[in-house]
Amino acid sequence: MGGGAYFSTTPFSVKKYAKMKPRRLISGFLTVNVVHHSDNEASTYSSATATPGLPTNGNDDAMQEIRDHWDGSASGEREAFQEANPMSDVQPNDPTRSTWRHSFADYDCLLFWVTGGMTLHKPSFSGVLNQSDLHGHGFLTASSGSANWNDDVTGSYDGNSFDSSEKWYSTIIHPCQHFFKVHLVGRMNNAYGNITDGHYQPFGIQTNTFELNDNSHTHRAISSSSGGVEDHISAPGDASDLASVLAGYSSGREGQWQRYILSNGVYSPSTNTSSVTVNGSGDIAYKKAIGSATITNDLGTDRKNSYFSPLESVEVFGSHQYNIPERNVGSPSNYKTIFSATDTNAGGGNNYSHTEDYFDMVIKINYASYDSDSTGTSMTSTADKQFFKTRTNVFFQPFGETASISFSDTPHTS
Repeated sequence: MGGGAYFSTTPFSVKKYAKMKPRRLISGFLTVNVVHHSDNEASTYSSATATPGLPTNGNDDAMQEIRDHWDGSASGEREAFQEANPMSDVQPNDPTRSTWRHSFADYDCLLFWVTGGMTLHKPSFSGVLNQSDLHGHGFLTASSGSANWNDDVTGSYDGNSFDSSEKWYSTIIHPCQHFFKVHLVGRMNNAYGNITDGHYQPFGIQTNTFELNDNSHTHRAISSSSGGVEDHISAPGDASDLASVLAGYSSGREGQWQRYILSNGVYSPSTNTSSVTVNGSGDIAYKKAIGSATITNDLGTDRKNSYFSPLESVEVFGSHQYNIPERNVGSPSNYKTIFSATDTNAGGGNNYSHTEDYFDMVIKINYASYDSDSTGTSMTSTADKQFFKTRTNVFFQPFGETASISFSDTPHTS
């Protein structure tokens, strides 16, 4: 079995689309809940020939299933699963929850404050290119008369014939942009207590806070070795020597405070391990056996929070429907690109379109996931499977300059 961890640069994700009007400022709370969906069905790892996919349908929570069904000589997809982040080829410690059926505890719940919107405007084109210009830039075989697009021109899968009625430009300004920002208000899961050398911990959710020392707008100076003044968009104490760091902290809190949140929340501690209900004390799972110490699962003890978070991150952004025909010539690292604002034959028929009366606010939920085909390498590009089945619920409470929002599982086209 190979070593290392497979980090998918593109995790498995699901998107939700909320149709909105442009240039309408909104703000509101976004709630995202993700939970293990196995519902304690029979384990898919009950036999040696079971297909990997993991303990997706296991009797127990994911960490217990991973521990109990670890295969030290795994190959194929099971190897890919075990070597993926956050397992990283490390068998987890035994959480001692076998047969407790705690798959429900594999959840992650996040509350964000979302603000922003999007502006939409027509693209502007300049630098009209005639046939001679296109030939001079290497796009056409002739500067006049009958001509074809050169063989290495991409976007010309139409027989390569040049249509002089098409208009092409050297420059485009596409001013449409979304201005959404999100701030994590709170996050709760039962996975922050994993301590296997950093493995199995949840992915941290980033938060940014930009602070000044006071309202004087006088920035704190740091030593000349770092070459200037430390301001509110630099990390606090971000300097090349200890003296600068100490000077920075002693003079105030100015800077960008960046944190990665694993979890928040307080669990009401309990000692109720009685066979009789005790009023005023929350129930916790336990195991008792003659001659053995009692095993309890009080989540008020941080290290007991060793379940699995199914979530990697949540993104919010704006996106609108448009298509701008392009043709390219040269190498991918040094393309020359031309643009059209009309219908063209590029790519066998590529027509200009641009939506300006609505856009989609996209909620992208990225799951803890892996590439089932990746083994023997240290990096993959796109994950195709979650570690186990999940249920996801999304709730958005907008406030502001729009009263009409329509949700869909696919991008809106009208």
